[in-house]
Amino acid sequence: MKKVLSIILFLFLESCVSQHSNNHGEHRNLSPRIFLTSIKKSPCYGECPVFLLNIYESGYAEYKGVKHVELMGTYIGKLQDEQLTQLRDKIENLNSKELNDNYLIPNISDLPSTVIRTKKQNISYHKSLAPLIVKAIEQDLLDIIENITWNKKPDNRNK
Repeated sequence: MKKVLSIILFLFLESCVSQHSNNHGEHRNLSPRIFLTSIKKSPCYGECPVFLLNIYESGYAEYKGVKHVELMGTYIGKLQDEQLTQLRDKIENLNSKELNDNYLIPNISDLPSTVIRTKKQNISYHKSLAPLIVKAIEQDLLDIIENITWNKKPDNRNK
């Protein structure tokens, strides 16, 4: 009886994991919540954009516009396969051993900062100090924000 229950449990858990085979025969999990990368922009004393973008392995993206951005609130969207592949390649080519975690100018509170997170590293920086590869990934993430079809996520707080 224990073996039967174990097999049923295994089959149930196995069926919960979505698998997809790409052109190379590789499988990737399509769960929308396996983290790939994010970018977060902090406020300043002026009109700096404040937002958070999370991108997941499936290509699912979640954007939260907080201040001084066109899209205010929470939105969801999906990257095109080509966008996702290019972003993955750049992130995989980051050599976290050569990058610092911090490129911030100390004791300056008015400069907006940016944080880019990957599975391997969190990089906080002021734009003027960031290495070129970090600036390139930031630009890719900003382009994604501009080029995705976003759908407003319903506010469930009032339900």
